[in-house]
Amino acid sequence: MNERATQNFELNRELARMPSHAECQRIIAEAHRMRDEVVREMFRRIFTFGRTTKRRPAHEAPAGGMPTGHPA
Repeated sequence: MNERATQNFELNRELARMPSHAECQRIIAEAHRMRDEVVREMFRRIFTFGRTTKRRPAHEAPAGGMPTGHPA
């Protein structure tokens, strides 16, 4: 086999291993869905952080901090 035929043979073999366009689109759609789930979970954790503990009333000083209410 000459060099060009060898290159064509190798390229065709490589192309045969590649997924089809439809398969690529399905893989990309799945990756986007997974990313969206991860982002949703991140935001859920960020916005629920600290809300599971007992909240102090606004007029009480936070532990180890300065009072947050108006001076009496």
